[in-house]
Amino acid sequence: MKKKLYFLSTIMIVFLSLFMMTSCGNSSGKDSEIGQSTIVPTTESTTPDNPTDTANEKYYTVTFKDYDGTVLQTSEMKEGSTPSYSGVNPTRNSDENYSYVFNGWTPSISKVTEDVVFTATYSKTIIAKTTYKVEHYLQNLDDDNYPTTPFETDTLTGTTNTLTNGSVKTYEGFTSPSITMIPLVMWIPA
Repeated sequence: MKKKLYFLSTIMIVFLSLFMMTSCGNSSGKDSEIGQSTIVPTTESTTPDNPTDTANEKYYTVTFKDYDGTVLQTSEMKEGSTPSYSGVNPTRNSDENYSYVFNGWTPSISKVTEDVVFTATYSKTIIAKTTYKVEHYLQNLDDDNYPTTPFETDTLTGTTNTLTNGSVKTYEGFTSPSITMIPLVMWIPA
């Protein structure tokens, strides 16, 4: 008898479960106003930067580097957007032969279609060198005049449009004067 009751209870539970599951649905195919929600699949994804981005949008890495490979800025940008460098224009120190001025980026900045690296370019200007002589005269002790030929001559090279870099020499029995630095200018014969 217990087995029959147990068997009947199990059948009733299964029957009630099926009844409950089917009664929650709506056979008319229309949404009921109570207790039903519809899940609609969407292709939208959300990101902190743009909550309406779709899952099909692509993002690429945009990097700005200086001439020597130093990374200046990196960002992720949506395909089709135009990148811009947000820092101060990079600078490059002059070397022995050239001075440099920032000239832009290579390749030219355009809409993003793939990962891209923009490298700073510089225009260079030759630093003109000027050779000059520093003549050292020792005053004539007999008449306070100077000879027509220098006692010693130094041949030096300097950067055009900067001051000379000569130095005062000391000679026994003489007082060295102060030195006057003068600008080196390029003389071009007519």
